[in-house]
Formats: sequence, structure tokens, C-alpha cells
Amino acid sequence: MFIKEAAYIKQVKHNLQDLKGVLEDGDRIGEGASVIYNEMDEIVIMHVESLCFALSQAAEITGKIIQEMLELEERTSRIFVWRPA
Repeated sequence: MFIKEAAYIKQVKHNLQDLKGVLEDGDRIGEGASVIYNEMDEIVIMHVESLCFALSQAAEITGKIIQEMLELEERTSRIFVWRPA
């Protein structure tokens, strides 16, 4: 689940950057536009990148936990194997 969400957020980031590029290429000009571009870079895109990183880390850690649990289940299930005398 985290992997899909990280990929989606990464795509959102690219879309934001593309839209910002369109604006910077002439759709919005002036001092106010510069402030908006800076806010997008310093606040919006930065936080979207942080969210993407956090989701990627969550996917990695969750995968490791799942692997550990499967290995633990395998090891502990050996205790209950019936062996005739």
C-alpha cells in the first residue's frame, strides 16, 4: 500500500512542477508571481517530497517487518511438527 501511495505522491509532485513551469513560462509574471513560485518550491513541493520519502520509508520498513514475521512464523512452526519416536 505504501509503495502505491509513494508512487502517486511522486506523480503529484511532478504534476505540480510541470504546472509551475507553465506558469513561470509566461502565464503568471510579476513580483507576486515570484512569491508564489518561491512558496511552491519552499513549502508545497518540499513537503510533497517529504511525504513521498516518508511513504517510501514506510514501505521499506513494513516490508522488512513482514519478512521478519514470516521467518519467525516458519521457525516457530517447526516446534509443533510431529515426529514419531
